Amino acid sequence: MSKYGSPQVTITLDDSGGTPRIVTAFVLTMGALKITNKTQVSTAYGSTWEASLVTGLRAGSPITLGGIYDDTALVGTGAVMQVTDADAVPGFTRTLSIGIGGGHTYLAEVIMADSSIVPKTGNLTDFTATLNPTGAVTIS
Repeated sequence: MSKYGSPQVTITLDDSGGTPRIVTAFVLTMGALKITNKTQVSTAYGSTWEASLVTGLRAGSPITLGGIYDDTALVGTGAVMQVTDADAVPGFTRTLSIGIGGGHTYLAEVIMADSSIVPKTGNLTDFTATLNPTGAVTIS
């Protein structure tokens, strides 16, 4: 069984114009690439243990990307990882592709839920962006 580390990770995210941008070099932290089954509590009267049923719906969990803020034109975090007017248009999504090594890829359409720039005393300015998957998520 092969193991993979951060040198094998690649991160590509569409900018607000729909152009895929490789942002790997700007990202220092990333949340879990998680798919969940939606459940409904189905505990009957008289039960002493909670029970649940799978509803048949699945969802990708929000992913937070973070790193050092960079205002490089077109590809820096200031250009790609910031909420724009396009992100507020109903139905607008960005494609997120994360290579995790060995040819395995996480692929999802995402909504940029929020972004922040975090100035720090004595350190470089950071950024964070939260991406909410919408629709099918694949890990191949």
